[in-house]
Order: sequence, then C-alpha cells, then structure tokens
Amino acid sequence: MINWAANKFCWLRLHYQELRQSPLPSPPVNYRMSRTIATVHDLWREWSLGIGSGPSVKALEDTWGTKWRNSDAERRFFNRRRIIIDEVNRMVKDESITVEEAIRILDAKMKASNKSLDWLQKHIRSKNN
Repeated sequence: MINWAANKFCWLRLHYQELRQSPLPSPPVNYRMSRTIATVHDLWREWSLGIGSGPSVKALEDTWGTKWRNSDAERRFFNRRRIIIDEVNRMVKDESITVEEAIRILDAKMKASNKSLDWLQKHIRSKNN
C-alpha cells in the first residue's frame, strides 16, 4: 500500500525551493471597475462577489494590493468607490447593523435625494472631514 502522506511530504521537500521562488501570476491587466453601477447594492456586489465573469474587487485587493489598478483613472475611481465600501463597513461596526441594512440605508438616501454614487461618496467624505 502506498503512503500518500509520506509521498506528498517527499514531493514538497524536493520542490520546496522551486515553489518558494516561483513568482505569483501576473496581476490582471485589463480589469476596470464598472462605470455603469448606480446603486450601493450593485457596488457591494462588485466589491464582494464580482460582476459578470470578473473577479471581486476585494479579491483583487487582497491578492495584488494596488498593482491591479494600472492607470491613474482606475486608481482615482477605485478610491472614490472605496469611500462608500468603507462607509458600509463603518455602519456595520459602529451602528451594529447588517451589511444589507447599511446598503439599504445608503441606497435610500441616494434615492430620496435623486443622487448618484458620486454624490454619495462626496457626501460621506464631507461628513467625515
């Protein structure tokens, strides 16, 4: 009978240096956050799950940090949208509500004022300064 655990250990020991030195795959070159998203709900979905066949923005951030944002325009756009994501997280923590409730509150605020995500991020930023 073959001892798979011992064989796996031997393989890992033999290839340890090779695995340690192999570079991570290169970051996705062409990913751009959606410019058509108009609700906090959809923004959160892009952030946490991804939209279409694209990766989640959180996964890109966790894996690549800033490297996936390959243009000044994408960096600015990400930073503006991140203000809204951070506000959802702050509301969950500080107000002891669920993510869904925080999203509903922010979407309702936008809808009541007939405003955009851009307005919302500016409103959040001015409130926090």
